[in-house]
Amino acid sequence: TTTRAARTVKRPTQHNTPSQPKHVQATMLVNVMSVVDTVTSTVPLPVMILMDVIRRGELPDGVAVLQVVPCSEVVAPAGQRVFSLWQGACVEDVAAAVESAIGDHCTSTMFPVMEEHAHGISKESLEEKMERVARNTARKVR
Repeated sequence: TTTRAARTVKRPTQHNTPSQPKHVQATMLVNVMSVVDTVTSTVPLPVMILMDVIRRGELPDGVAVLQVVPCSEVVAPAGQRVFSLWQGACVEDVAAAVESAIGDHCTSTMFPVMEEHAHGISKESLEEKMERVARNTARKVR
């Protein structure tokens, strides 16, 4: 599903994986392909903005960015691509976070990950989530 205004996305079936404790909210992984229409620098502006959002802990509760992978090559006619791996309760939550963070600077497409067939990726740990929430809370208190 494409989002500059991602409003129509299919909600996949959610389930707990065997390694996920029952008390932890079920989450899913979403691969996001963002296309930067106007390339103005070596490092795409959406990458710089997204990295700043991550560092500041400004992602919504329940959403995490696990990987950001910008590509160096510009592919005509579309532009420069940035791939990122997100975690959230549903595609809609991830799409809203993507739109809020970088939607003004690129067009993004969401791809739910087939986690049972994925290799080399892991979800945000409880400790990482606590650190992110603490950073976000500290930012709000200032």
